[in-house]
Amino acid sequence: MNIKKFNELFDDPDMRDRLEVPHMKGELDLDSGNWKDYLVGKGDKDVNLLQNVIYNYPILNSFHKKEDLIDKTNMYSFYASTKEDLDEEYYAQLSIALHEGKYYANTIFRLLEDLDPKDFIINEYSYDDIDLLYTVIDAFLKTCNKFGIINKNDIEKSSPRFN
Repeated sequence: MNIKKFNELFDDPDMRDRLEVPHMKGELDLDSGNWKDYLVGKGDKDVNLLQNVIYNYPILNSFHKKEDLIDKTNMYSFYASTKEDLDEEYYAQLSIALHEGKYYANTIFRLLEDLDPKDFIINEYSYDDIDLLYTVIDAFLKTCNKFGIINKNDIEKSSPRFN
């Protein structure tokens, strides 16, 4: 998406003096090829996916992060282990990706010391709508709360979706 910044429409004071008032009156053709384009971010949906998720769930910044490139698709992973004193310690991982217009999420929960994949709790999801992806992240964070990886105060302080 190209957005024209108002202060970029007029390069120098002379141009501003000649064109600013006609622009404000609506007399200028903004579809003309003479205007500068302002690009929002990189225009990359993957980057926007990560930014949107972090914006809605800033608590994920406190998780360890990893980015992988799998078949030209960026996959972002967030993982952490139990931080509170509990009888058992857990490991949790959330992975998200956007591939060909579909949002993918994968969650893994396991005992911290258990490295046998058959004992892992693994869930995989795919959606056409990012709002459905957010429901997976909501459930992931609530489960992390149950396992002592994060606590309810962490969620309430840093996740606008829960307020």
